[in-house]
Amino acid sequence: MTHSVRPYSIYFTRLFLATIIDAFILILICTSLSFDYKSAMCVYLYGIGGLLLKGIIFLTPFMFLQNASILSSRLYRTILILSPFVLFVLWYVWLILFQIESLYVDVSFGYISRFPHFIVQIFSILLICIFTLVRVNRKLRVQGNAAEI
Repeated sequence: MTHSVRPYSIYFTRLFLATIIDAFILILICTSLSFDYKSAMCVYLYGIGGLLLKGIIFLTPFMFLQNASILSSRLYRTILILSPFVLFVLWYVWLILFQIESLYVDVSFGYISRFPHFIVQIFSILLICIFTLVRVNRKLRVQGNAAEI
């Protein structure tokens, strides 16, 4: 049985969708909290730019989806697809615990009391990981049904 799950397609689609979701939520939050123009632009640039940079690194486990043995095991597939979410959470826990000055801007950027934008990034990636898991499982189920016929 051949698997037509294309990891590069998943990678770029998920990175694009996560960025769109993140930007949309940031716009809603900055508008509802009445951020001034300069503050909102800083949050957009750091929030969206940060998600893109971290997303490029943390979404790379999707490339392992081309391995048929990983696709055949539901446990490995689930762990692999949820790994970007876990990596994002570990990144922020690490930054908060050790308060590394040069990287701490990724957590606060001066708005931690009004709006911790890292929570939006974690939420965006969680949505994308869940969507990907459902999508890949559905695609593999359809392929499995087609192979039986």
